[in-house]
Amino acid sequence: GTIERTYPFNVYICNIELPANVLQELSKCFQLEGLGHMEVFSLERNGFQGSDGIDFALQIIQSQKKMIDFCFDRNPVDNHQDCQRLVDAIVGHPNISNCGLVGLCGGEINGHDYLVHILRKEKLQTLDFSNNSVMTAGQSTLFDIIKLHPNLVCLRLDHNHLNDEDAIHLAGALRYNRTLETLWLRGNRFTRMGVDILKKVMYDDSSLNAVADSNHVCTIEGMGFELPVVSRRHYYIHRTRENYDPKQSRA
Repeated sequence: GTIERTYPFNVYICNIELPANVLQELSKCFQLEGLGHMEVFSLERNGFQGSDGIDFALQIIQSQKKMIDFCFDRNPVDNHQDCQRLVDAIVGHPNISNCGLVGLCGGEINGHDYLVHILRKEKLQTLDFSNNSVMTAGQSTLFDIIKLHPNLVCLRLDHNHLNDEDAIHLAGALRYNRTLETLWLRGNRFTRMGVDILKKVMYDDSSLNAVADSNHVCTIEGMGFELPVVSRRHYYIHRTRENYDPKQSRA
């Protein structure tokens, strides 16, 4: 047999509004034989009318099976059906592993269920789901998925509606998860209590065992705290008294 080889290309359409007929022609162009395969497809601030943007995105997602990165930032969708269609397409795609959906959920839509659904995609590595009015209403489902996700390394949840109760569930997830490297939480509804809960799971200095059991993999951004160097896998155990013979101590 023969091995099909195509060249990758990236498409960025940002800060420009395109009518439906132009979107249809673009969709046809991207599917021309011999053009290659799309690896990155980014749509940002396009002011789509109705379902035009979702229809266009779905045509590209469904035709470009080798796509790795997909972005639909700041293109708010005001109905549940279109949100569900887009998230279903992303979850069902064989190769999308990096995704930006900032401000997807427009109007009064709570983005919680869509976030949970997309995080069920085990191949997902990075996700920006900021500004989507995510509110858990006390449910732990979101954090149970974060706890066990095998490949997620970066998650942005800035400017949602997470609160102190969510901080408790999230801390439980972070005590177990060792794949997530960066978590952004700026602009949520945490009080000092929630901030302290999350800070403690990253660095608990109540004992040496607690320090060792802290999460030294993930960095939480946007919470206004800095962690000591010790939390980054560096442990300094020493006596402050000069001329001290280490033989006088036993581990």
